Amino acid sequence: FRKKHIGFSKSEVARESALSFNPHCKITSYHDTVMKVDFGVSYVSQFSLVMNALDNLAARRHVNRVCVASGIPLIESGTGGYLGQVQSILKSKSECFECKPRPQPKGYASCTINNTPSKPIHCIVWAKWKFLDFFCESSDNQEAGKKDEEEDDGTNKEDDKACEEDPLILTSNAKLQEFTEKYGKPGQHLYKLFHHDILFQLQLAKISKRDIWKGRPPPTPLPLPSPLPSFPTPDFALEGGEV
Repeated sequence: FRKKHIGFSKSEVARESALSFNPHCKITSYHDTVMKVDFGVSYVSQFSLVMNALDNLAARRHVNRVCVASGIPLIESGTGGYLGQVQSILKSKSECFECKPRPQPKGYASCTINNTPSKPIHCIVWAKWKFLDFFCESSDNQEAGKKDEEEDDGTNKEDDKACEEDPLILTSNAKLQEFTEKYGKPGQHLYKLFHHDILFQLQLAKISKRDIWKGRPPPTPLPLPSPLPSFPTPDFALEGGEV
């Protein structure tokens, strides 16, 4: 998954990558949550082997239970922090993924905080990050404060790595200091966070055909007047052209 793949489904990119090694393979890509009822015991039972490459505990536990219930061998793999693990699981022959206690997630992935918050705690963490962005003098201190939230738990690190080059995050966070130097008044900050950045996310999701708010309404920009006539309009570039 490289920078040029930003905005595309990970499963589709993985399929294309695998086919580049052996174009004679038959691979079907599904862009959906693995915890959906459609991918339950009856679905898994049609395979002779299941291989995991998941990035969160909930999904790994779910697939483990489905495979144990169906009796299908599972090659379970994933990451915790910067460490990777691989485990073979076969019903009645080996321990399963949940036979050993796993640490509960304590941190929050940057993608979730910036793009798809779904809980009050996500909004609280986002507000804390913005406080550091606006009022912390040192950029090193800003990053340290944010890592305090994330490094308590490693299960979300892989999700963060996949989003390090996400233009949504780069636009709304990494360039915030540059924006502050140019548009320093509180009115401009309010407009950027609650109108400009949300409009940007909606436009990028539309052009990339990425339904990141599936099953819930997308965010709505606050109807704020632009504080400056020269305020920049949302724009970005994807592979193959500009928008």
